[in-house]
Order: sequence, then structure tokens, then C-alpha cells
Amino acid sequence: MSAAALNPQRPAQFGWALIFVAFAIAIITTLAIKVIPQPHATEKHGSDAAAIRKSCDGKDPYQIWRNKDGKTFYQICQLADKRWGIRVIVKQDGNWIEKTAFVPDGNGSLQSVLKYLANFATRYSGVIK
Repeated sequence: MSAAALNPQRPAQFGWALIFVAFAIAIITTLAIKVIPQPHATEKHGSDAAAIRKSCDGKDPYQIWRNKDGKTFYQICQLADKRWGIRVIVKQDGNWIEKTAFVPDGNGSLQSVLKYLANFATRYSGVIK
């Protein structure tokens, strides 16, 4: 007698595993948001803005903060050169729009980013979508 005949639940268990994996992939892909870049960031902040944009789009931000206005969000991302930067985004007409991206105070430390944001925003633990 075959192993499948002795354990008829084995195919069902495999099916549940596939469903779980598909569900996990669906959740992960819906958590990522598409942000429409605007020229201001690179016009004013140059290559720093482009590097921050690339980092934030390439992986999940390290942290997300929300402005006290409740509409503006700040994605904190680490650049390839180990500096930290902020991408400022808002939702307009159903789309996420980049307002700007920069390295606060130019030194790129995480401490300087957090100190900068603490003046007008709080850490956000929800999901932006």
C-alpha cells in the first residue's frame, strides 16, 4: 500500500500550505505602495533625493511617521551609503504623491532624522495604503 493511501490527509495539508503561501504573498504585495515622484525633490536635493527614493521603493521604510495634520507621512529609509533620509508623501486623488525627499541637516544620522521629525510628527504604527 502507498503512503498516500495510508495517510489520505497529506494532499489536503499540502493544499492548505499553498493557500497560506498565496495569502502571504498577496498581503506583502498590497502593503507596498506606489509613490508618484515629483521634480521638486531632485531639483532641490539632487542625488540625495534620488537615493532616498530608490531606497524607499526598494524595500519597506525603516519607520513611518505621520504629521500632526494627519495627511502627510514621512518614510524613513537608509541609503546605500548608510546615511538616513526622509521621503515626504501625501495622498491626493487616490494616489500617493512624493512632496520631497532629503537628508535632514545633511549629516545623515538616524538621530538627526528622528529629532527633525519629532518637532511636528509622531511615529505611525499603522499601514498606509
